[in-house]
Amino acid sequence: DLVEKVGDLSDENAKLAMKCQRLEENEAQHKEELAQLECVKEECEVLHQSMEEAMEMATGMSDGMAKMVKNHKSSVQDYQRRMVELNAKLLSANLAQKRTDAKLEEANAQLIKA
Repeated sequence: DLVEKVGDLSDENAKLAMKCQRLEENEAQHKEELAQLECVKEECEVLHQSMEEAMEMATGMSDGMAKMVKNHKSSVQDYQRRMVELNAKLLSANLAQKRTDAKLEEANAQLIKA
């Protein structure tokens, strides 16, 4: 009986170790997505600053300014779309991590009861 229980505990420990590894992988992916999101935010800030400077320099040159604003607007929309996509990925990763955390907690609770 004791050997069987030790075997069961060893199996459960292996499962928990795999869950921990998946959680660590999810966490690493989450950190990577956060870093990507931060890069996009920085790019947006630079883009907005660039737009402001361009508009100040283009005073009196309405044709050139209109063309530049159009190009910048398109870039901002692209960055906003990328931010929405990355936020969705981040939310998905957070949900997956929460589910994994809950499963891990449940498995730990079962292991403690045993």
